[in-house]
Amino acid sequence: MKTVFPHFHQYVNFATRGGSTLDMVFSNIKHAFKAAPRPHLGSSDHLSMMLIPAYKPLLIRKQATVKQVRTWPEGAMEALQNCFESTDWNMFKAAATNNHNTCVEEYAESVSAYIQKCIEDVSVIKNIPTRANEKPWMNSEVRAMLKARNKAFKSGDMVALKTARANLNRAIKVAKRAHSQKVQDFFENPTNTRRMWQGIQVITDY
Repeated sequence: MKTVFPHFHQYVNFATRGGSTLDMVFSNIKHAFKAAPRPHLGSSDHLSMMLIPAYKPLLIRKQATVKQVRTWPEGAMEALQNCFESTDWNMFKAAATNNHNTCVEEYAESVSAYIQKCIEDVSVIKNIPTRANEKPWMNSEVRAMLKARNKAFKSGDMVALKTARANLNRAIKVAKRAHSQKVQDFFENPTNTRRMWQGIQVITDY
């Protein structure tokens, strides 16, 4: 059935009284709701309707992605320094030298590959799930406070719940402040365009 309102959309596409659609619902947002027929109310000869929001939250529309983050356990920096100190760096130059001519590209590539291998040996890669609705300032401390608040809520202890809420709010403020400072640090030096572009990527999440 066509409507007479050019800027409004009709959601009811089924008969509500006999074979006619007498009950209509309009909105200026297309496909915002889905109308579903329901039984008559009392002795009414009109069907009742239920409007179901067609919008799906971002958390449902997008699945969680796993991001790999390299972490440095305790003692990793010392182990990396010991690895570099015990390395014979001249062998990389000798391997890239032929007839007293050193190939700079081969020399740099071999040294970079060796440094990367040493870093991979002393560091650990962790898989961190990232959800679509997760805030950029979310960190491990805030997650721990969220778990503590939920645990206090399930226990029914109102005193513990009040304390957990206060700790959570405090942790969120600290995390937001740290994230804001992190973003500002990208723009401290206007001559470092690489850092500025990294800051733009952090802000836009692109």
